[in-house]
Amino acid sequence: MARFFSEDPQSDTWLQAASAEDPNAALQAAVPISEALTELRSKILTLTPADLVDAILELAPVMRRIESWGDFAARVDDLEALRGFARTYESSCASSGAPATPSGLVLALAADEPKRPKSLQSDAVKVMTYHGAKGLEWPLVILTGLHREPKARLFEPVAEAEGDLDWRDPLAGRWIRYWPWPYASQSKDVRLDEEALNSPLGQAAVLRAREEDTRLLYVGVTRARDYVVFAPQAKGDLKWLQVLGTPGVDRVVLPAGTENTIRVGDASFPARVSPMAVDDEEAPRVVRPSFVRQERAAISRPALNRRPSGEVEGGAFQVIERIELGPRLAFIGRPNMLQLGEAVHAIFAADAIEQDLPLRLARAEAILARWRIHEVAASDVLGASDRLDAHIRNAWPGSRVLREAPIFARSGAQLVAGRIDLLAEDDAGFVVLDHKSFPGSRDQWAERAVSYGSQLGLYAEALQTATGRTCDRLYIHMPIVGSLLRVARRAGV
Repeated sequence: MARFFSEDPQSDTWLQAASAEDPNAALQAAVPISEALTELRSKILTLTPADLVDAILELAPVMRRIESWGDFAARVDDLEALRGFARTYESSCASSGAPATPSGLVLALAADEPKRPKSLQSDAVKVMTYHGAKGLEWPLVILTGLHREPKARLFEPVAEAEGDLDWRDPLAGRWIRYWPWPYASQSKDVRLDEEALNSPLGQAAVLRAREEDTRLLYVGVTRARDYVVFAPQAKGDLKWLQVLGTPGVDRVVLPAGTENTIRVGDASFPARVSPMAVDDEEAPRVVRPSFVRQERAAISRPALNRRPSGEVEGGAFQVIERIELGPRLAFIGRPNMLQLGEAVHAIFAADAIEQDLPLRLARAEAILARWRIHEVAASDVLGASDRLDAHIRNAWPGSRVLREAPIFARSGAQLVAGRIDLLAEDDAGFVVLDHKSFPGSRDQWAERAVSYGSQLGLYAEALQTATGRTCDRLYIHMPIVGSLLRVARRAGV
């Protein structure tokens, strides 16, 4: 990795670092992503091999280094092929039941020797077989191998049919003929091949070969959208093109001398002849200049969006007031606390104190049923809602209360977006309350409330930025234990 990031490929800086008195420290200093790699190593048990490859490729210094080498598009194609190989490796491990590991991916790469992917550039040259070109098209197609002639497959396994083929029963009368060649690699002056070709089966095989080569030649010629180039050997004839005529008769005649037409039977087509000579001198490679972005130091920037629920600022807040609203909610059994918290939160959000009690009770029971909570009574949860509402009316009379109030504001170069559980507004400013379904003992309430201080602090900052009004009354409401705790930032923090 130190050599990968070396500015000079011929430099031995990486070797000097490896042989230093403290090689680990020297190599880490030579690798700008050493800290990121250390962090990835700590997560290696939670990442698949393909995820690990993606995580390394996403590191900005790695991509900047690759860009500096030029020919970036081709290199990105190679990296995509590597990512695809990693996913394929994981799939094969899942099919076989074997574990997918980073070391296994490395061994798979060494064993399979994956080919370089085909270029995606519009001006790339694709070298393909005639069979492989079926169904494709290019502006220009160069046909080679025109010296070959149809070869009957007499001494290979071939499917034969007795009589005409019946499409209703295509396998009827079908059998496999195989004539083994008894002379190994010898093929001259044995007369067996000549005698075989003169037989009825041999003549039929020659005809099939000519028909197949005719179809294959058609595939090659029709792959071109604009131009077709015939590239015969310098001293070879055009045996393949003659499959278009009668055996022994040259139906296709290419231009000769100053002639600029191709004659096919009685028809003529315009053409251009360009003789080409090849020598043994090595042609210098033409390297196109690469334009890459300027190398500059990476700038560490905070995330664009700040989520209040993700704010963590240990030790910055303290509990300055504790209010007992009422008793704990009674449980029957052991409920799922995560689901219970979601259900109680939903009831507080949807409850309307001014409505009749039967309507409120039916709504609360439906919410508990939807969350599959049967260990707490809907009437007890509504009692907690009544007690909170009574406290708000007594503490901040005449305040306007909003439930699940969305908040969007800019904080420097970042955007704050969240939803406040309960927001009260009076002449003195805003009051923020956040419901937390914490069932712990009394000595744990303050510690838990303080852990959410940063979330409420960001809500307050966003409100002050958006409205210009004061917001210094921040409360954590714990309906499970019937407590309301006010938190505030410590002095000097």
